[in-house]
Amino acid sequence: MWFRIRAFKSARRAGRALVSVAVGLIFVAACLMCRSHPAIAADDRLTPALELKEQYNDNIFIEKKNPESDFITILVPMLTYDRGTERARFKLSGRVGIVEYAEHDGLSAIDQNYLGSLDFQKTPRLGMSLNVNYLQDHQPDRDLLVSGLIFDAIRRDRWTFGVSGSYALTERSSLEGGYSHVVEKFPGGNAADSDTHYVSGSYAYKWSPLLTQSLALNYSHTEYENARQDNVTVQLGLAKVIAERWSIDGAIGGRFTRSEYATYEPVFRPPYLEFVKRDVSADETGGVAHFNLNYRTDVTRLTTGFGYDVELASGRSGAVKQTSVTLELVRRIHRDISGFIRGGYYLNRAEAEELAENEIDEQVLRLGAGVRWDLSPDWGTS
Repeated sequence: MWFRIRAFKSARRAGRALVSVAVGLIFVAACLMCRSHPAIAADDRLTPALELKEQYNDNIFIEKKNPESDFITILVPMLTYDRGTERARFKLSGRVGIVEYAEHDGLSAIDQNYLGSLDFQKTPRLGMSLNVNYLQDHQPDRDLLVSGLIFDAIRRDRWTFGVSGSYALTERSSLEGGYSHVVEKFPGGNAADSDTHYVSGSYAYKWSPLLTQSLALNYSHTEYENARQDNVTVQLGLAKVIAERWSIDGAIGGRFTRSEYATYEPVFRPPYLEFVKRDVSADETGGVAHFNLNYRTDVTRLTTGFGYDVELASGRSGAVKQTSVTLELVRRIHRDISGFIRGGYYLNRAEAEELAENEIDEQVLRLGAGVRWDLSPDWGTS
């Protein structure tokens, strides 16, 4: 890999990033000045971090024909505030990614990610959590590791709010439930804004320390400008420790998806040609499956996964049927040196006016390898 040292070309963007970090510092400082309850001991930690990357990408737009390459410099200042007590943990974190392209200056941008979470154990049986998140990103491969979908290099703002809880019915059985609200907007871009509500519930029973079964019910409702979509899934899950080093977990079930779209069709009414709105709806059922095989020792960690489900396609009006196979292998070569291999294959498909407004048919294969060296508890390179 080649490395370059060059000055950042966008001082104004860097200035905005520093302002964001300053706001985060002020907010964290205000939290530090707040007194805790005198009867409960608290543990406060403020952790700053800085990450610098130099990358060479031979296909920045993930195109089959005429791929374009570039050097990319990424500077990421991060700040985390963590406050814990015997019954609760409060966390605030913020990171700003200053991304600079050597040749494609129009892709240079500032990504931001701010997260706040609160976990509270009200009783030995009842636990609750709350989280809020704001994400702003621009890169075309931003969802590559999550869904395998490639998107235009435009700004995306995502707000997420979630609340969840768990209750232990007995020593072996428990209930879990949650709600989250996700809003995505693409200011100035030719992409579909979305507003999604998720509701989930599950029951788990531990037959033994090595075997757990679960039953889960999930529902999502998504609104677009000219479309809406409802999806319900029911899954039966299993988590099993096969041997001392091997374990498997997964779920299998079914789903029902209803999609509704508003389209405009040309109708000739002499002497005029008019566009008439037509509502289209489609119901579909199918299966869902998720499986993971895990291997872990003191020096090696291996995880392989398979998934088949319906996933929302960010920035597009609708969802896709996604088939995915993933692999991650991490092995410690020396006390402070480890190597890793990560890969994934994603097949995303949807027929027009079925799960998505327009047809989607994309396949992506990713594969990466590297070495990480921890120089000290505070410094590392890879």
